[in-house]
Amino acid sequence: MADTGFRLGIDFGTSNTVAVLRWPDGRTKPLLFDGSPLLPSAVYVNADYSILTGRDAVHSARLQPHRFEPYPKRRVEEGTVWLGEQDIPVIDLVATVLRRVAAESYRVAGTHPHEVNITHPATWPPQRRQTLSQAAVSAGFPQPFLTSEPVAAASYFVGTVGTHVPVGGIAVVYDFGAGTFDASVVRRNAGGGFDVLASEGLPDAGGLDVDAAVVAYLGRAFTGREGDQWRRLTNPESEADRRAAWQLWEDARLAKEMLSRAATTYVHVPLFDESVPIGREQLEQLAKPILDRTVTATQIAVSSAGVSRQPLAAVFLVGGSSRIPLAATLLHRAFGLAPTAIEQPELVVAEGALHLAPPTGRAHVGGAPSGGAAGAPTSGASGPFGPVPTSGGPSSGGPSSGGPSSGGPSSGGPSSGGPSSGGPPAGTHEPSGDVSAQPVSATPVSPGFSVPSMNPGLPPLLQTGSMPVVPGVGQQAPHHSPQQGPPPHQAPHQGPLPQQGPPPHQIPQQPPVQQRPGVPVQGQRPPVQQPPVQPQVQQRPPVVPPVPAQPVPQSFPQAAQPQVQQPVQAPVQPGFPQQFQQPPAQRPQVSGPPASGPPVSPAQGWTTPASGPPASGPPVNLGWQSGGQARPPAPNQRRTGSLIAAAGGGVLAVVLLIAGIVWAVNRGGDGDPGTGGSSGSNQAGPAVSAACGHKVAFLGILAGTGSKDSNGMRNATKLAVDDYNAKHPGCNVGFAEFDTKGTEDGSKLAAEDVVADSEVIGVVGPAYRVEILAAGPILEKAGIPFFTPFAPDVDLAGKGWSTFHRLIANDKDQANAAGRYLKNKLRASKVAVVYDDTDFGGVARQAVSSTLGSAVTTSVAIRRADKDFAAPVGQVTNANPDAVYYAGESDDGTLFIKALRAAKPGIVIVVSDRLFTQLFVDTLTKAADDIIVTCPCIPADHAGADYSSRYQAAFGSKAGYYGPEAYDGANIILSGFAAGKGTRPDMLAFVNAYDGKGIARSYKFTATGELSVADPLIWSYKITSPYTSPEAVIAP
Repeated sequence: MADTGFRLGIDFGTSNTVAVLRWPDGRTKPLLFDGSPLLPSAVYVNADYSILTGRDAVHSARLQPHRFEPYPKRRVEEGTVWLGEQDIPVIDLVATVLRRVAAESYRVAGTHPHEVNITHPATWPPQRRQTLSQAAVSAGFPQPFLTSEPVAAASYFVGTVGTHVPVGGIAVVYDFGAGTFDASVVRRNAGGGFDVLASEGLPDAGGLDVDAAVVAYLGRAFTGREGDQWRRLTNPESEADRRAAWQLWEDARLAKEMLSRAATTYVHVPLFDESVPIGREQLEQLAKPILDRTVTATQIAVSSAGVSRQPLAAVFLVGGSSRIPLAATLLHRAFGLAPTAIEQPELVVAEGALHLAPPTGRAHVGGAPSGGAAGAPTSGASGPFGPVPTSGGPSSGGPSSGGPSSGGPSSGGPSSGGPSSGGPPAGTHEPSGDVSAQPVSATPVSPGFSVPSMNPGLPPLLQTGSMPVVPGVGQQAPHHSPQQGPPPHQAPHQGPLPQQGPPPHQIPQQPPVQQRPGVPVQGQRPPVQQPPVQPQVQQRPPVVPPVPAQPVPQSFPQAAQPQVQQPVQAPVQPGFPQQFQQPPAQRPQVSGPPASGPPVSPAQGWTTPASGPPASGPPVNLGWQSGGQARPPAPNQRRTGSLIAAAGGGVLAVVLLIAGIVWAVNRGGDGDPGTGGSSGSNQAGPAVSAACGHKVAFLGILAGTGSKDSNGMRNATKLAVDDYNAKHPGCNVGFAEFDTKGTEDGSKLAAEDVVADSEVIGVVGPAYRVEILAAGPILEKAGIPFFTPFAPDVDLAGKGWSTFHRLIANDKDQANAAGRYLKNKLRASKVAVVYDDTDFGGVARQAVSSTLGSAVTTSVAIRRADKDFAAPVGQVTNANPDAVYYAGESDDGTLFIKALRAAKPGIVIVVSDRLFTQLFVDTLTKAADDIIVTCPCIPADHAGADYSSRYQAAFGSKAGYYGPEAYDGANIILSGFAAGKGTRPDMLAFVNAYDGKGIARSYKFTATGELSVADPLIWSYKITSPYTSPEAVIAP
């Protein structure tokens, strides 16, 4: 078959199957099945012996459950499965699932993929892998490559996200999915790939078990009330009761997901018609026994791998259920290392499989023991059992990455019968284990690429069969003991891995929880509780525009951190490794939700394609009344450097030399302490000594799926400190970071930690309203100046704080700029202003109306709680305006504008950055075209001092929005150090008098902390679905 250039990665999961397609130009996109990237792996055999899969199978199972198999993956070792009163070959069941993937792939691409890479559990023996390969061919695919799931996941995090795992380094893959849990320990080999050292699995732990615990919690309140109502929900017999039971479980799932980003929510209980409140603490108490078991299994895997005394390089979170914040917290406590996560962890394995597939041609198959089957692929042909490193070197320097070979892996040596270093001999076909592979040169899969989470979940069912967990390599089957949670404190991960929790092979048993409503099963198979559905997040990913293939960004080792006591660190660090200190056990976990911003399309004259991972937006309840979404990502760039932290003091001679430089700086020369822009007030004065050894702190959300934007600001702050230290080698300053957890309590605790560190003289952050309201009074009392790179809420400057400084324009400035755009750019003489009943709606309406004056011919009020906007849409269309300005939040705004564009396509609309989200763009699709968005954020590529490329070089990811402002805020503090301001009162006085220019804009502050400059710089952006492109700064 001719090479079409298309590649397909498939994660054939126990409960759901995920597939990601790569175009010839390097673009990647997950396939959608009924609007979701999650295809239920279930199958249903009709009376005519045709086989359904996905939601069709799930729906059909309600009437004739004896024809239904929810988990064909668990039956793959069986020759046949008894369904519908006959034996069905298991290959046909698996092929049906893969055939659905093949059909969708062909529909999207218009052709068949030239290469297919399918993943499987690390412990699968050759027989199961052979069945999977034969099923793929039966489905119409070419002979597939097979890759173990942990190898695919680790390759994705290293090759695409940029996490650094050195050769010989150890990483843990924590795969907490919809149906099962698996923990694997992998080692980076000399070829750049990974070898699986040990795996441990739990077939009865997952997100649905958490859902079941929530339902059991509700049952304790409702059992015995109103006759047999609760029994009807837990053992439904009629169609109406089945629908009610379905709704109960769906609401339990949604509540679980909501509580990852909100403090409380409600679960509606059908039949009783009551909504029951449930809080995050209650959810964590219900989920903790399940999560404790997963952490213990992970510790057993590490112990079985024989690497307990070797420090871990990374812990990777994989699978949708790994989003539960408590999972990251428990892992952090157990291993002393912050897990690495991305926003859509259920896509990691499929994208990692795709990442291992070469962009063109086929990879060779590793050697196998002699005596391969006749007709097996020879060297150079396509093979069924996984690619080897494309460099042609040995596939592994350690144990084979896959199922255990005879006798398990040797200590550091090749497995018995493993591939030889010279590559595969002709005529052989199957290695004894999976062949590990290195990341190949190609446009990387975007780690922030996420898709709409519309999966309705699986119905209440009972499992029809199960496969016992296979012990990890070189270990015995685990013995069960009463549940024990990991201890609350662990040493930092630089030292040997601590021994925690129960002894090896003692996994706490799952406590009894509410069974999911089931369907009867023929054949007397014992029912086993169904594993949980993946948590869903209401978000949309950026659609990466076509770009030429590029080398995968490479990570470099980090320099050691100075031996300075550090503040509390993030439980989860998305996208890059970091040294962490032990956190206090009582600190709350991050509650922010993931959110992806719309991609920026390549604008004319830009030299860098707009691709790469997105920045994530403000978490729900952090000052965005609608629950913030992030801004568009900056273009993708290659990583060329390492992240270095340095702190120290200088000797007298160097200090005196620097004092002369500082004097010249203060006379008005090019004195930016970092790079690009003037660094302070242009005041002549005598030479002063720089203040050495103090710290710039970043205060913000450092962990969890809602922290991407905040981490971008953190990185920008760190970059400024590094730039300063590079220019002041004899008088370094330190960098500290404090995690607010995205909550009020977390922000207060973090601010108190800042105040307690006497070396911290100035702070960048917080970014979001709830953090500022909690931390602001504490920082004010201590007299520590702080800079918010975001938080445009007008009222924050009215709190009477002398320490508050806003680095961007506020909401009123932005609305005034929108009025100027409508008047001067669009020449609109009849403008309809639509505003909602939020504080922002009132501020923006008043400001834009003041700017436009008589040009505002219609004002229409809407309520945020409304869902039907027919009446206000009619008011707008009847007024026949030239343009519409929407002043309000994103949730009601999205619905209103969608209805308005349906009634009057093409009507000119201008909105604020509250709607600068990918969800808004994707919801409206083509109806979003030509909408103008205003934002006080400068595109990173337009910032001065080559900021974007230097950020890429330092952190291996593209610079996001509000990073340039954070960089400037840090440089204001650093210029104070350069001017000798080494106390908090002196620094505050310096900042309040500051007048200088940064890489984003000029800075001077009013007494209330607002910008006091001629033009605070508001940008206009234009939507061309699914992209958003910067236009220009709106003229003052």
